[in-house]
Amino acid sequence: MKKTITTALLCLVSGFLFAQELTKDELVEIISNESCECINGKGLDFEAIDKQKLELNFGLCIIESYTKHPEASELLNVSFNDDKSLEALGEVVALKMMTSCPDIMSLMVGNYLEDDSIATEAPQNNTLNGLAFLSLKSNQQFNTLSFKDTSNGRTYSFLWLEYFDGSQLFENEKKLKKQVFNIQYKEQDFYDPKINDYRNFKIITKLTVQ
Repeated sequence: MKKTITTALLCLVSGFLFAQELTKDELVEIISNESCECINGKGLDFEAIDKQKLELNFGLCIIESYTKHPEASELLNVSFNDDKSLEALGEVVALKMMTSCPDIMSLMVGNYLEDDSIATEAPQNNTLNGLAFLSLKSNQQFNTLSFKDTSNGRTYSFLWLEYFDGSQLFENEKKLKKQVFNIQYKEQDFYDPKINDYRNFKIITKLTVQ
């Protein structure tokens, strides 16, 4: 009996210490994973669902996970009376979910770009020519591609958020470093938790060999 009580106390203390030691990034990852499980568990038809209903369920899943973690209000600085802080929470969780729920997030990004009430026109594609591949970095949020301009040495970073023409070329990274590319991309603002503000990102849409 004493052994059982001691074990239970140790588990309780260990759980408490774990919660106390969570970083902001770790907590966002937990919320994103729980939100992914939540929305997948609702049995929604993602092919036919109305985008407003999808966004509503997405938001509810985030709030459900957020309220499970008492430390969230302090670490994430979110107030239910502040729409801006709630919007920022949704965006930072959505970035994390790009890896845990790629199909759902691609659908939501597509809905966002098609919604004329949010953007009067779709982001325009830009083009950069004569770029040499440097690296592909994967982290818990998304993939980042780095290239260098062969004419002036300037480096560029692109987010890989969705399928694009030419993505199959990354099946052989060694071969990529021997080639020169033209890249099409669009620009979009996302919330960056590192600076606690929005910043502009380049999102790759097409890659071709020069």
